[in-house]
Amino acid sequence: MTKATILALCILAFSVHAQILSSNQVETITRAIYISEGGTNAQWLYGIRSVKYKDAADAKRICENSVRKNYARWIASGRTNDFIPFMSRIYCPLDSNNWARNVSWWFRKLSLNHA
Repeated sequence: MTKATILALCILAFSVHAQILSSNQVETITRAIYISEGGTNAQWLYGIRSVKYKDAADAKRICENSVRKNYARWIASGRTNDFIPFMSRIYCPLDSNNWARNVSWWFRKLSLNHA
């Protein structure tokens, strides 16, 4: 692993633990969820099953709002674990371990591509 990669991962780890998610972080997490849920082949875009959405843009907006709201809940909880596993227990309670692993993997991959 190069020094630049290690530095990027350290910056990423710190920034995900900051008080407020940047729009870029929300976008990256949302994209990771989209891909993990099946992307264009998904039966439910972004894994959204609990509310109706009009189109892909509406589903994305709902997912982004869920990321922001769950991040605020995570901050309020005292951050006893990482954010994505925390969110998985709310967003995908029946398969939270698998969901967290998939979303975390895509989040890291997408984040490294932007570093």
